This record gives sequence, structure tokens and C-alpha cells, in this order.
Amino acid sequence: MRQVWEYETYDGKHIGLFNNFYDHGGTDVTYQFHRLGADGMPIVYDNGGIRVDMVSGSRLKAAKRIGAVESGKPFKRG
Repeated sequence: MRQVWEYETYDGKHIGLFNNFYDHGGTDVTYQFHRLGADGMPIVYDNGGIRVDMVSGSRLKAAKRIGAVESGKPFKRG
């Protein structure tokens, strides 16, 4: 199961799958999310790349876990 989070970036609120975190010591922690599209699946570009958002600081503090989904399955909100 993969965790689904709601978070904010420079261009608004989004929903994404938690992918990884980076801890550089102290309070400097960054979470990496694969942003989900309207179909509930990660956004994949034509070249095979996946849309990734990096969230830290106050935006990470305001982020919240909203559910979980099996790998390869779409997330259905509600």
C-alpha cells in the first residue's frame, strides 16, 4: 500500500503518492510525492518521466495523509 497525501506547492493544492523523504539533519526534511492526475494515477510524461513534487518546511507541516492505495491502482477520493 502506498500513502496518499494532500499538499500544497507553488501552484496550488495537489494529491500525490508518498515516494521518499530526505533528511539532511536537524529540521531540514523534504518529502517527495508522485503527483496524481484526475484519473487518480501518477502523471507520466511522454518520455516516461513521472511528475514529482518536493515539499518541505511550512508546506510539509500543513500536508496531511488522506488515504492509501495499492501500487498500480487509481486513488479514488471520497
